[in-house]
Amino acid sequence: LSDKIGVCLDPCHVSDGGYDIAGDLDGVLEEFDRTIGLDRLKAVHINDSLNPLGSHKDRHALIGQGTIGEEAILRVIAHPALAGLPFLLETPTDDAGHGEEIRRLRSALRHQRYLSPPRLRPLRLLHQHPPRQYLWPRPLPRPVIRWNS
Repeated sequence: LSDKIGVCLDPCHVSDGGYDIAGDLDGVLEEFDRTIGLDRLKAVHINDSLNPLGSHKDRHALIGQGTIGEEAILRVIAHPALAGLPFLLETPTDDAGHGEEIRRLRSALRHQRYLSPPRLRPLRLLHQHPPRQYLWPRPLPRPVIRWNS
């Protein structure tokens, strides 16, 4: 069974759990690899946190309006260890707000040459509250997410 279990990395949860994803992304990913294994990482949420590092709360914020910050989120999206994983925008806003965040992230990635933005595609994930938008690179199977090895 354990070979069929996957994990989703959530920057808000990581930061609120006491791991400095904004200041030491490489260290956080190394610790994740030692503890869980990067091979079990199947998706990454994209969000900011309303709380300070280590607060042990779960309060998502819009990108750049929290304690993690837009630069750190861009580093997460562009990190080579996370290449090829689906990134899902999970912020407390509506579809129009998600669209604006995706446009802003694409523009920042394009201007800072983090990665090739044409692969970014917003697609609606059904049966989620709040609505989530796919940011990168492909949609997951619907309605059930299955991780086959």
